Amino acid sequence: MCTRRRKVVKAELKAAGFKRWAFMIKVTTLDKREIAINAELIERVESVPETVITLTNGKKILVTQSMDEIIEKVMAYRRNVACSWWRPEEGK
Repeated sequence: MCTRRRKVVKAELKAAGFKRWAFMIKVTTLDKREIAINAELIERVESVPETVITLTNGKKILVTQSMDEIIEKVMAYRRNVACSWWRPEEGK
């Protein structure tokens, strides 16, 4: 991956609330608490009119972010995972 693209991906991850190689995404609940959820455990996202994230264990989380914002965060997470496979080993 070229250096320029790596910088763009890092900027996208930072804007989405990621720290380096994080497995979680940050969201804000309706009572204004900031929590982190595992992006791999998201089964479904609904907008009814609040945004509801349903996890694979059946737990539902109401958040203030829009469905599009959640999708962007998950996509940024997945790009981060994909980029980690192509990163050359340090020191070689």
